[in-house]
Amino acid sequence: MSVMRLFPALLVLAACSDYNLNGKGDPNSDSGDDDDFDPDEDDIDLGLCGTADTDPREVAIDESCIAEPITGTFTPVIKWQQTAVGDTYVTPVVGQLTDDNGNGVLDVGDTPDVVASNGVGVTYALNGADGSVIWAAGSLGAEPATPAIGDLNGDGWNEVVGAGAGGTQAYDGRTGAVIWSIGTYGGGHTAQCGAVGIYDLQGDGAAEVVIGHIVYDGATGTVTANGGSGVGDGAGHPWAAPMGVAADIDRDGKLEVVVGNAIMSPNGTVEWNNGRSDGFVAVANFDGDDKGEIVVAGEGNVRLQDDDGTVIWSRNGLTGTTSGPPTVADFDGDGEAEIGVAGMGQYVVLEADGAVKWTRTTNDYSSGFTGSSVFDFEGDGAAEVV
Repeated sequence: MSVMRLFPALLVLAACSDYNLNGKGDPNSDSGDDDDFDPDEDDIDLGLCGTADTDPREVAIDESCIAEPITGTFTPVIKWQQTAVGDTYVTPVVGQLTDDNGNGVLDVGDTPDVVASNGVGVTYALNGADGSVIWAAGSLGAEPATPAIGDLNGDGWNEVVGAGAGGTQAYDGRTGAVIWSIGTYGGGHTAQCGAVGIYDLQGDGAAEVVIGHIVYDGATGTVTANGGSGVGDGAGHPWAAPMGVAADIDRDGKLEVVVGNAIMSPNGTVEWNNGRSDGFVAVANFDGDDKGEIVVAGEGNVRLQDDDGTVIWSRNGLTGTTSGPPTVADFDGDGEAEIGVAGMGQYVVLEADGAVKWTRTTNDYSSGFTGSSVFDFEGDGAAEVV
């Protein structure tokens, strides 16, 4: 059961402004010409924004958009299941692949679909409504990474990128046809057990694919950057689970590729390396400044790093000998972010200052570096952890 809560919001219209956008100087200046314009004194027609007596920043709230939160007990039931995929242990991803409403484009009227790669590296696209197989494609090899969905070539249709021991492949989201395929990369490494990311790193409208610290051109698969340093792997074995992520850490308007011990620019330049061990990462703002912090988890340890790599705090041995990717969420509804990490021995939730909030004993007899999802399924303001 999915719960949605809607809240009223103050909307801001940018259609009207006191700023002069016509290149003819400041209309509110004291230049002495006869063209002076003062919206606070002249009762002018502001079009959709009304007159000067009406604050153009205030928009009436549509009461029909307000809904009371739906609350209840989280009692999930199976909507559908698909056994054709076979054994799969990577996280499935959800996105729109097909034009279900027949209007010729992908939009909100199309049903989201589910993509997952099975244990031998075949990627499946499943209809989100009933679980039927849309297509099955590829041969990524053993221990594939979590795939990604995105528009690689800017044509308005989504593609799927998967990776594994046998290499990395991009598929047409509608048919599963292979668009490009590459073998090993980054000095012979393969992308096993990690995660693929699709981003517009350059801000130019063109997509890039990120795996660890390797950046590929989304349209062709050509390697465009190799940043060295870590790969966002917290499993303790180089390239066992590359999971670099992109975020604007320093709020300069450009994305950086973030791994456990370094960040790099889109062209592969390492901006800093703090010399610490690599790890799985999550990015959030924990201290209220205008820059992000980086949570790093690996081999039972969790630490928080500032935007320049400085270690703010570090906690050891929290989740046994292994750690999975950290999850940042408001676990208790207090309006503050907490950190959840799964390991082989237990699941632990930490406050933003590193204090342990709660733990739960677990027995992970697989890799020991599984992840977690956090959502308020019951609509009561407190999150549940899956």
